[in-house]
Amino acid sequence: YASKASDVYKSQVVYGPPRPGDVAGAYTLSRRAKDLLGWSAELTQADGIRDAIAWLPERNKILGY
Repeated sequence: YASKASDVYKSQVVYGPPRPGDVAGAYTLSRRAKDLLGWSAELTQADGIRDAIAWLPERNKILGY
């Protein structure tokens, strides 16, 4: 998602070393969720990233960060 977020926010991705417990790679197959559960995403990946980043200040206020 870092490259998509950098596209959305016109910023540069800076990669660091992996952290303990990081997963080497993971992805989803939303088509399978549609086939098995009848579920489909309501947001694009870019919209989801925008919403998540917009939520962070509110989340921090709620959690007292």
